[in-house]
Amino acid sequence: MACPKPPALAGQPPDQQEARNDEERRALVACFALGAIGALAVKSEPMRWSSLIARACDRLSKNVDNKGDTVLVAMARISRVSVEAYNILQSIQDDPESAPHAVHQIKALGIMLDVVRGGLTPDELQNCMVLNYLHAVEVQIYEPALYGIPPRSSSVAVDFQRIECFTACLQACKASLDNYIAIPSLTMNMPQVLAFSNTSQVLYSLSVLDCAGWDRFAARASVDVLWYFDQVVVKFEEACRQLTKEYGSEENIFSLAGGHEGLRSLSATWRESLEHATGARLDFEGGLVGVGDAWTINADMWFTNVWGDVQF
Repeated sequence: MACPKPPALAGQPPDQQEARNDEERRALVACFALGAIGALAVKSEPMRWSSLIARACDRLSKNVDNKGDTVLVAMARISRVSVEAYNILQSIQDDPESAPHAVHQIKALGIMLDVVRGGLTPDELQNCMVLNYLHAVEVQIYEPALYGIPPRSSSVAVDFQRIECFTACLQACKASLDNYIAIPSLTMNMPQVLAFSNTSQVLYSLSVLDCAGWDRFAARASVDVLWYFDQVVVKFEEACRQLTKEYGSEENIFSLAGGHEGLRSLSATWRESLEHATGARLDFEGGLVGVGDAWTINADMWFTNVWGDVQF
């Protein structure tokens, strides 16, 4: 879960280059929302929120008869919170000593996300793409709490605020993965798979982290990442069969490295690591110390399937 410091993004659209029509506004807002979910998954710097994006969202939100526009705006406004969450992770990387104080920023981000959630319509709150962003960003908000955990010893007091964040993160992971497995496989797209990848890795971390007051075994018993892997493998196998029957070729996105066979292999690796884990900790240099590279998900291939067949 390393959070490398990337070079500054070039080509940020200046405010004076106002979008001239809704097509240009959609392109701008979609780039921001897609960039945010990609950055969330690979831990890179996202595109910055700007007044230009805000105005584009305000204009598109007036197209109440265009469901696609209102959903796109919802995704972008949720993504604004994701950008702020990235900034907290980046600040912890730059100054590891600040990690224990991140809990206060986590609460502020939670309030910010609640404000965005409160502005969504009932229909938007039922939309799988909106839910995908909501749950993924909620998981991201709590990620800073996973860093800077002091070594366990008899003199270390229980950090109840951190444990509270862990518990909230666990529930956010469950909500995110429940939403994911409810999506028909044949309509899955890049943002959904990237959110699944990041959420799975965070849940894996919660299942092995050694922290005073945190019962990682109870966490896994409550929300087992391998159970979700099993569900996704079954869904991917069925999708692979459907595509093979329809097109006559056994090679498709569900049969490649990121498909059911790759996920089954990864699940076996994770299972072995989970069973032998004696407690681990996160750092920005080596990721999950004490577990190795077993927690990596190969979701790169899904970058070519940006929207898939999703219906906004």
